[in-house]
Amino acid sequence: MCIKVGCTQVWDEWGILQPVTVLHADRNRVLQVKRFGKEGYASVQVGAGGRKKKNERKPDVERVKGFMDRDKWNAHAKRTLEEYGLEVWEDGFVPDIVREFRVHEGVAEVVEGMREEDEDNILRLGAGQFVVGQKIDASGTTKGKGFQGVMKKHGFKGQPATHGVSKTHRHAGSTGQCQDPGRVFKGKKMAGRMGGERRTVQNLEVIAVDRGRELVYVKGQVPGPKGGWIEVRDSKKLNGLSGDLAKGVNEVNDGDDIYEGGEVPLVFKRVKGVDGSGREVWVKGKRKLEDPKQEEILDM
Repeated sequence: MCIKVGCTQVWDEWGILQPVTVLHADRNRVLQVKRFGKEGYASVQVGAGGRKKKNERKPDVERVKGFMDRDKWNAHAKRTLEEYGLEVWEDGFVPDIVREFRVHEGVAEVVEGMREEDEDNILRLGAGQFVVGQKIDASGTTKGKGFQGVMKKHGFKGQPATHGVSKTHRHAGSTGQCQDPGRVFKGKKMAGRMGGERRTVQNLEVIAVDRGRELVYVKGQVPGPKGGWIEVRDSKKLNGLSGDLAKGVNEVNDGDDIYEGGEVPLVFKRVKGVDGSGREVWVKGKRKLEDPKQEEILDM
């Protein structure tokens, strides 16, 4: 889960200016792991962000406490009591948003083991989950535009400015026939509410990762307003570049490659080359899926 910070542009390792959307992985932690034997499916429940104490609801507080081991919860409460001298915990203990992600049973087993080893029984996730060149799918709620006409909502051309048109320049025009069929067909494009719907943009490329500030730079546009929550998943279109959640969740600080068990995947990208006549042209090169500073263009 990430917060959409905004859009900007960055230079990539080939000297090309790339339009990117900045996503902030704000305090992601695994709250619950569901297993196939008990729930009938395997999933990982992730909470992100944090509410101020005045905005916390008791059911949400008890829900988070239920995910934690009782002994570890008592230890956590004791530390906060000693730090603040009050019978409260710090702001942000209760997540601002909770989402569930389906995973394989083997991944759920590994994540559950990592979570039990954590000090507070809540496994932390961050921007280190992603690597440069990885493909992701981003889901969010689009900006709400309110009630809009057909020209804005559906891109209608509109009616002429003159030659018999009176006060209907932005109207839809005819919506059907007369007695036969005597109705308006289903699916007719008309004015109505626009935006505020869930949308997913697939196969976005990770351009850069700032693990210190928990920022992920994604090439292209991501649905939603600034400050909106975005669900980020591995891309469904490129199975070869898809990494499991269990790989790399504890490697935020050491910076190791999160893809284990085999060679590092290759990403194809256009790069500048020289043809037989000495002219500079665009060719397709291959690079390793590693840090941009260590990448090298391989032979065709």
